[in-house]
Amino acid sequence: MRNRVKSIFRASLFACLLLEINVAGQTPEPGPPQNTPPATVETKTTRTVPNVPDDSSNGWSIGAIYWLSNGPADLVAGTQSTNPAVQNLALPRFKKQTPGVRITTPAGKYNRLEISGFQTQTTGASKTAIDLNLFGNPFPAGDTLQTNVRVRNVKVSWNYLMYPAPPTSKIRFKALFEFQYLSARTIVAAPLDVNAATATGSRNVFLPTLGLGTDIVPSSHFRIEVKASGFAIPHRSYIADAEAAAVVHAWHVELVGGARYYQFRTSPNSDEYIRGKMFGPFVSVRLLLGK
Repeated sequence: MRNRVKSIFRASLFACLLLEINVAGQTPEPGPPQNTPPATVETKTTRTVPNVPDDSSNGWSIGAIYWLSNGPADLVAGTQSTNPAVQNLALPRFKKQTPGVRITTPAGKYNRLEISGFQTQTTGASKTAIDLNLFGNPFPAGDTLQTNVRVRNVKVSWNYLMYPAPPTSKIRFKALFEFQYLSARTIVAAPLDVNAATATGSRNVFLPTLGLGTDIVPSSHFRIEVKASGFAIPHRSYIADAEAAAVVHAWHVELVGGARYYQFRTSPNSDEYIRGKMFGPFVSVRLLLGK
């Protein structure tokens, strides 16, 4: 009996050992394949700026201007006048041809710097209705006055393209950052009065002027320019400047025709000050350099 139990125990032990070896030798079957998420690629959008050539009008150029200006002017008593009633005089109207010049230079791509100027001079005669005192010189009533007025202007203007930049559309908007100098000189004489002295007075204006401009460019050979600028100091001097023109471009030459309005006042903080308006058509010829 004891021998039979030993035989059964030995057989069970052998079977367990054999089963363990068989299980250890088996390779586990691979599971179902796992999906790997694709790698995330970051996409960056790069803005491409079109390479638009600059306008030839933004380069070097020199031009002459012929302005048929017209308008009134006055000599007016200022705030420092002790007797304002005798210090007012209507000056001759601006009815003279006004020559001018304009030079342009590049000022950054699609921008330009303009240096321009004009001078006008007019003369007229009048008779005094009351006693006058002009620039410290007396003129009795009944004197025949010979009056000469000269106005000079120099303007430096940076034409900055605001929209679109680069200029890819036919309508473009510009900002005008300017500085203007104006000199108004008046000479009053009474040639028939041997006792009267010639009175001379000059008044100057130095002002920054700011403005906007619009260019309409239907083709490379034709465009329309409209711009206006100005600046005023309360109870002091002011300048208002506006013009509109059509420009025809052919080869190295531009032909310009349009109209201009210009208004100014020197500072009233003096014995006398000068104010005036000038308006009328103008023509210009510009020679484009380096194009």
